[in-house]
Amino acid sequence: MRSEALLCALVVAAAGAGCDRCNANQDRPTIVEPERAAPITDGHAAAAPAEGSEPPARPRIVHDAPPGVDGFAVEPIAGDWVTFRGDDARSGVREVRGIRQPRVAWSIEVGVQGYANNPIVTADAVYVGSQGEHHNEADERDGVYSIDPVTGAIRWFHHEDNDVNGIVLSDGVIVGGGDGRVLFALDAATGTERWRLEQECLLFHAPVVRDGRVVLMRSDEAGGIAEVDVRTGAVTGELGCFRPDRGAVSHGGDQIFRASDQDLSMFDATGRAWVEGEIATDAWSRTRWAPPLVARDVVIEAVHRYPFSVDGGFRYRPAAVARWRDNGQLIWAVDINDPSTANSAPETIDTAFLRSLPYLHEDRLIWTPTTAGELVAFDLGSGDRIDSVALPDCRKRAFGSIVGTPDMAYYARHDGVVYGFTPKPLGIVWTLGLGLHATAGNDRTHMPAPGSCFADPKNGTALFATPAIGEDGTLYVGSGDGWLYAVRDRSW
Repeated sequence: MRSEALLCALVVAAAGAGCDRCNANQDRPTIVEPERAAPITDGHAAAAPAEGSEPPARPRIVHDAPPGVDGFAVEPIAGDWVTFRGDDARSGVREVRGIRQPRVAWSIEVGVQGYANNPIVTADAVYVGSQGEHHNEADERDGVYSIDPVTGAIRWFHHEDNDVNGIVLSDGVIVGGGDGRVLFALDAATGTERWRLEQECLLFHAPVVRDGRVVLMRSDEAGGIAEVDVRTGAVTGELGCFRPDRGAVSHGGDQIFRASDQDLSMFDATGRAWVEGEIATDAWSRTRWAPPLVARDVVIEAVHRYPFSVDGGFRYRPAAVARWRDNGQLIWAVDINDPSTANSAPETIDTAFLRSLPYLHEDRLIWTPTTAGELVAFDLGSGDRIDSVALPDCRKRAFGSIVGTPDMAYYARHDGVVYGFTPKPLGIVWTLGLGLHATAGNDRTHMPAPGSCFADPKNGTALFATPAIGEDGTLYVGSGDGWLYAVRDRSW
């Protein structure tokens, strides 16, 4: 199946559009243009939500024109970097000085940093959840660390009985979860446990905290939201079981967005406002392993695992899908892979490991394909592929998400290298090999171990975790072999 047909199938499932319009535009197969996406109406044939979780009937706004570039704007993080990608909108950008000549200021061993781990950074401390000595196994190093941001010294350590994944900071309290099937809260100053709630399911990404309450999205038949008071652990609503899918929650303003295996939903003060189901087929429904990115008027989801045919078999492709926040109406769907590489040898496109989010910078969306070594920029207005820069050949996996400043962006990649680059125009400024502590430093531009691109945590040289940026511009990078690095400019 050609990529035009692939994206047509994507639009048919997401917006009810006909396939003849896709075939009419052979020159631009990587995008569904905004004016061509069928508007969502009350009669829109979306995939049905789970029984008992139908969104309430309400009038739906229909947008007749695509948003301007301002609609894709994200608010820079101010103050503490409190969660995965900085804030609950997952914006990933700070208005601070960028690093042009990197140096490792300090490093400290804290245990495996996986794709759902994220440093938290305040003016006084750095916090990391740890998967310990062994990924996916219980060991004595599983837990949460508090670290001095100046020296890298460990201040306190709180042990958990299994891997800790995402953590979030709110009102002096760190809330986390993980493979131990618990939601727990710690005093940020001392590490003392405040409260603990047993769960029935695993917790992957960092939870969302809104107005002093941890928001947990119920994924069982009851649907809806459960909330936990950050300071007391008091529960509003039934906790139930949160299905162990790989999706997660984000929010902006009074809207909460949940990207799950089955659908993308928006909840407001009155309940679930809209739900959009598969942009794939019923046979391949598990598509979202990352929280959505919430911009001013738009929400962007990263999806994968929708099939297309290669020599009679199926492979998977990643895409960024933009929808209006207020009603879920499809704006466009960008197939991130270059059509010129998309139908090359099957081993280059068998990708089931998309766990990263795109990065928004001014008038462009920046992301990394899984079929070629490159960073790619797409124009937010036209959807055209407008810029790219080559990276070493390390395919199939995209774990960490890009974070950045107004003039520099940083990508911790699965090949063990952090890439510092200018987002406009795209250009690699520096590389820093941090995937293997024994050889980490400025003189390592890539990891030499054979097969390092496909390594598991603690057994190779990969970088899985999304970095964090401090108020002074320091970049904090967690590695798969268990170290946390503070990276600053040589002039600081």
